[in-house]
This record gives sequence, C-alpha cells and structure tokens, in this order.
Amino acid sequence: MDAHVEAVALRVLEERYRDAAPHESVFPAEDQLTRLRSCESPTDLTRMQLRDLEEDRREFYARQADRNLLARFTTDRWSSYDIRQKRLALAAVVESVVIRPIPKTRTRNAPFDPALVEITLKER
Repeated sequence: MDAHVEAVALRVLEERYRDAAPHESVFPAEDQLTRLRSCESPTDLTRMQLRDLEEDRREFYARQADRNLLARFTTDRWSSYDIRQKRLALAAVVESVVIRPIPKTRTRNAPFDPALVEITLKER
C-alpha cells in the first residue's frame, strides 16, 4: 500500500514541480553580519548580536532549502531525501489517503488491490 501511495505521489510531484525554478535570495542582514564579523575588538553586545544573526542566517537558509526542496523535482532525487524531506514533499501534494474495507466477497488473504485505496491530491 505504501509503495502505491508513493508511486502516485512521485508521479504528481514530478508533473507539478519538474519545471519549477528554485527561489534563492541572500540573507537580508548579510551586510550587518559582515560588519559585525569584521570588528577588531568586539564587545559582549557585539558577540551576542553576531551569534544571534548567525543563528538567524542558518534558519533563513534552512527555510529557503525547504521551500526549494521540490524545485526541479525528479523521481531520481527521491531516494536521497531524508524522512523529514519526504514528509514535506508528500504533504505538498497529498491531501488524504483512505483505505476502503475489503469486500465481503474476497478473502482476507487476497492480493493488494489499489482500487481500495483512495488518494486525494491537493489542488495546485
């Protein structure tokens, strides 16, 4: 069942994001960060500001990487994603997955039937 949902999601991800260009921008306070780094004898306040700005910069680029995760998506990239990235990618296209009960006319040992899995995709 997981493989079926994954195959459907990967097809949709590639259709929707294959041609999407990444959005890359520079950290807005990069100049201020450079100035603080160049201080010859920084005060405690300067060191604290520098530490805070460096943390903000890391978070900024991490968020940007998450936003660009699907840019130019191909199924070949899927295997390199960690579990968090896969969860983000699936959440971008899958609204819900409903598994219907096995009909009474079938045995419980019947082979997997993808017709019993209803995948609702998110709108673009």
